[in-house]
Amino acid sequence: MQTTTRKILLATAVIGMMTATAAQAMSPHGSQGCSSGHRSFGSEARINRLADQLDLAPEQRERVRGIVDKARPGLRAVHDKMQDNRKAMRALMQQDKVNEAELRQLANARGRLVAEMTVQRARMKSDIRAVLTPEQRDKLKQHYEQRQRVSSGPSPAESSPEPSGQES
Repeated sequence: MQTTTRKILLATAVIGMMTATAAQAMSPHGSQGCSSGHRSFGSEARINRLADQLDLAPEQRERVRGIVDKARPGLRAVHDKMQDNRKAMRALMQQDKVNEAELRQLANARGRLVAEMTVQRARMKSDIRAVLTPEQRDKLKQHYEQRQRVSSGPSPAESSPEPSGQES
């Protein structure tokens, strides 16, 4: 396998690990897992795989663990509030006559919660990046770029058929 391809795959895996760790931090089940069979995203094994993929030194591993552990309660609290908000919005929208003022309040609260979750995740990722060497950050950046290309799909120009040369 070519070195560039390996680097891209490694970076993709690392970002996946970071995102999964953040997702676990938001999970109401924490690192204990979930009885419904869902995987535990913040597990020690996931953090270790991330550390292995980035070739983290033992001190870096501990610092990353500390960052994730520190972020987990705040992320979980916001996640729980988002779930409560979602339930309230669903209940309100299922009524025969929707109270628009109340729905607007809930929608605005949801926006504030999404903003708070975004800021907390960004802070955690920034703190993790600060622990990494420039080479490790490059691996991470490549992963983000690859992941963005995969998740966004082809651009409209790429997905539309070739022009036939005829005007409509």
